[in-house]
Amino acid sequence: ADEPLTSGESAACGGAAGMASVLVTHPIDTVKSLMQSLTASKYRGSALACAADVWQTDGAKGFYRGVAARMCRVPLENALQFALYEKFSRFF
Repeated sequence: ADEPLTSGESAACGGAAGMASVLVTHPIDTVKSLMQSLTASKYRGSALACAADVWQTDGAKGFYRGVAARMCRVPLENALQFALYEKFSRFF
């Protein structure tokens, strides 16, 4: 039968979705942040040049610099959002 998810199940799904989204989007976010930084001029306005520099300087791990902070925040936000959505969508 199609029983609604409990708040805990919804939160777990949201947390897992948040972790997946951080892992997928963090490399792009890293390049974006570097392009917006004070040292962005060395990339000559090119995101590809920025990505190449990160790769040459730090390898794959360079794209995940600072991921821990996002991994603490995003899954919690998504877990809360999923749980609250499921809880309140039953009333409307």
